[in-house]
Amino acid sequence: GFEGTAGDESNLDHLIELVSGLVSYREVTRKEIKAAQRALENQQFALDQHAIVSMTDTRGIITYANDKFCEISGYTRAELLGRHHNIVNSGYHTREFFAELWRTIQAGKTWQGEIRNRTKNGSFYWVAATVVPFLDDDGRPFQYVAIRTDITRSKQMHDELEEQLHFVQELIEAIPLPTYFKDVHGRYMGMNRAFETTFMCRRDELIGRSVFDI
Repeated sequence: GFEGTAGDESNLDHLIELVSGLVSYREVTRKEIKAAQRALENQQFALDQHAIVSMTDTRGIITYANDKFCEISGYTRAELLGRHHNIVNSGYHTREFFAELWRTIQAGKTWQGEIRNRTKNGSFYWVAATVVPFLDDDGRPFQYVAIRTDITRSKQMHDELEEQLHFVQELIEAIPLPTYFKDVHGRYMGMNRAFETTFMCRRDELIGRSVFDI
């Protein structure tokens, strides 16, 4: 049989203590990792409820698309995954617009702007987008995350207001009587052709100035 000595018993006790401590450390570490994972999942869930979210690799190939992205684009998740993000390109923006976007995120910086996209059925929608690069240990992007909110309605309202203002301006121009409008400080903001003809002046000489300046 095996006959241990007092020293052996002491070493064995020490080894048991070390193993016990290691197991406890692993359990604590495992709990911390699970807690961090739960926190991350909760944050992603909250983000998914509010925003249109997608992830791409460094080539722009979609690796993740949340429900809101599928809903607004009209594509299924299976149709989006593995496809380049230009699948929703509307053709509205110039090449330089996207070149500037890529220059920014490839440099490891966050890009923000408004983009008009196209759905699967050909209709358009506007988003306010933030594209965030995820960096590796060397500071180089290995993944991009796009977080967007739908601003289509506000864009439509803005366009409608622009049309109304243009209509009013055309009406003012068509009035045969001299007509002008000023700000609260008495500075000319605009006038019509009849005003220029009657007083033999040019609007670019008056706009921003008051009668006292003149």
